[in-house]
Amino acid sequence: MKKSLLRVGTSGLLALYALLFSLSAIHPVPPPECVGQLTAVLLPTDTNGDGTPDVGLATILATDLVVNPLPHPVQYSLRIYGQLPDIERYGLVLDCSFTDLFDLQGTPIGFKVDVWENGALVDSCATTVLLQDQAGICAQCNCGSTIEGSIKTITGAAMSYYEMSVSPYPEVNVNLQANGSYSFGNIPFGSDITIEPRCNTNYLDGVSTLDLVLIQRHILSVQKLDTPFKLIAADVNQSGNISLLDAILVRRLILHGLDEFPNGKSWRFIPVSYSFPVPTNPWFEAFPEVININDIQGFNINQNFTAIKLGDVNGSASGM
Repeated sequence: MKKSLLRVGTSGLLALYALLFSLSAIHPVPPPECVGQLTAVLLPTDTNGDGTPDVGLATILATDLVVNPLPHPVQYSLRIYGQLPDIERYGLVLDCSFTDLFDLQGTPIGFKVDVWENGALVDSCATTVLLQDQAGICAQCNCGSTIEGSIKTITGAAMSYYEMSVSPYPEVNVNLQANGSYSFGNIPFGSDITIEPRCNTNYLDGVSTLDLVLIQRHILSVQKLDTPFKLIAADVNQSGNISLLDAILVRRLILHGLDEFPNGKSWRFIPVSYSFPVPTNPWFEAFPEVININDIQGFNINQNFTAIKLGDVNGSASGM
């Protein structure tokens, strides 16, 4: 029997192509449609269990702001203008601290909803939320997250003269105490902040001829400085090592031939939670001089720093 080839007509080719396309094509996620505006009401909430509302809270989910949200594998995340996309931030909790950032009665808060497919950011849409304090709870409470901590020298003495910046909230009033403790509040829930102490005054505090001798003995390997804090204190030019130049700078400061150290720093501050991987070489990796707190909720205590006075290797600085 003579074999014959399978013949497919034009209509058959079109049907075959459509079948193959439906099996292999990746269908794109349709562009998201955000609602025009959402009105959210701050609900009086008792957070300390005393029976009296002490904060107003409103939870906003990303899917609340999308018209006809799609099912998995499509995901939605939420952010306020200025924040970066984060697939894990599927919602935000707004509290009375937003009264410092937005006018609750008139100015809506701008949001962006980000759309993710299989973990990849594919699109976004924008909308606004009108936040209302119908119960008037915001006029009664001191709301938002509170951060507390302390700063002490390498010998445990209280550090009381310093400044502290809180980014991105430069207007925050930081309460500094003589015992080295500090606190500040009204930080919006869910915020990411950076705490950075500074003190670039009183260069001679704790710096004496004894410190100069100890630095020289370390350089000559007669008696090595035995803690990472002492090593950092001896590196007055912040070069990442201890050299004869550091000893010269300390000597000039003692003799009043120098008003300040290079780079304009008198003190350095390291989070107590940081552990030096190589204690004999604190410059093995860049050590932190700030504390970062992400997604703040409630109280954040024990945000403590160790204060290191440059040039004071024996820890005699008063910090006062």
